[in-house]
Amino acid sequence: MRSASDRVTAARRTLSAKGERVTTPRLAVIEALADLPGHPDADTVHDAVHDAVGMHRATTYRVLHHLVEVGIVTHVHPEGSSVRYHLADEGDHRHVHLSCMVCGRVQDAPPDLLEAAADRLAAEGIELHPTHVALSITCADCAEGADDE
Repeated sequence: MRSASDRVTAARRTLSAKGERVTTPRLAVIEALADLPGHPDADTVHDAVHDAVGMHRATTYRVLHHLVEVGIVTHVHPEGSSVRYHLADEGDHRHVHLSCMVCGRVQDAPPDLLEAAADRLAAEGIELHPTHVALSITCADCAEGADDE
């Protein structure tokens, strides 16, 4: 995986290439997403940027929304949880999200996880776009904990 610094640089380049300004709030959100582990929610991103640059919560939400619109940030809607964010992958490397129903952790799964389902649906003229939602799972850590009981 690339370093946080490399991911910030790539996101800045993408913003500029799209004719978007690299403002302090946008850069703060991009840096927070590069530094934060996993798939943080908006409040976690806000806490990080507020500590760094004193940004208002509404500004954090507006910046996240705009960065999603221009393709710098990707978001996912886990069932029963708030929207989660991460920097968009370069090169259209899309992946499926998995959300643990026990601990709430969101993690990435390989993009080919649903390949057979996508092929089957394509035969019916249906296109599958699974990157916006998360599949509900019990993660390995929680499953192991349940086995111990």
